[in-house]
Amino acid sequence: MTQPVIEKIKSVYISGSISKRSYEVAEAHFKKAQDYLENADVYVYNPMEFNERACWEDYMRDALAALVDSDEILMLDGWQESRGACLERLVAFELNIPIKYEYEMPWASSAN
Repeated sequence: MTQPVIEKIKSVYISGSISKRSYEVAEAHFKKAQDYLENADVYVYNPMEFNERACWEDYMRDALAALVDSDEILMLDGWQESRGACLERLVAFELNIPIKYEYEMPWASSAN
């Protein structure tokens, strides 16, 4: 009797600028990417949905834990403006987590 094949669901961590723009604009930008990925049956880590933390360092601990659990990272347009996104990209690079960029995705960003 053969074992059923269980396909691994791909997971993607979304990274981008949050605090350098209005919360509403950042939220819409991250949500647009999340919706597209989830429609493709991808598990998404959206840091805009993480629990609120007292300080940036605690928030980044949560973010990096999610990142290292991901199969890929998606860098949203404007990521270079964010200290956190730059750190996330560096960690992904050093851990050989594939890095994708929004400009490579099939949607055109209008939320940034």
